[in-house]
Amino acid sequence: MGAPPDEQALVSQIPATLAGLLAVAEDELQIQTELGSVQADAVVSALGRAFVVEVSRAASAGPVSAKAA
Repeated sequence: MGAPPDEQALVSQIPATLAGLLAVAEDELQIQTELGSVQADAVVSALGRAFVVEVSRAASAGPVSAKAA
């Protein structure tokens, strides 16, 4: 699921933001953005974990996090 054009700028910040939070170099992240029918903007693998990232302009939880709860 690709982000609408107005969210593309936020999606492009995913690698730098997550690398900073995890204290790893951006080149240590494996990023997938072509996810087919998955309702997320990216899946990022780092430090032996996978992070599903969904960009939302709203303060409420998106469909991915709502299903995980």
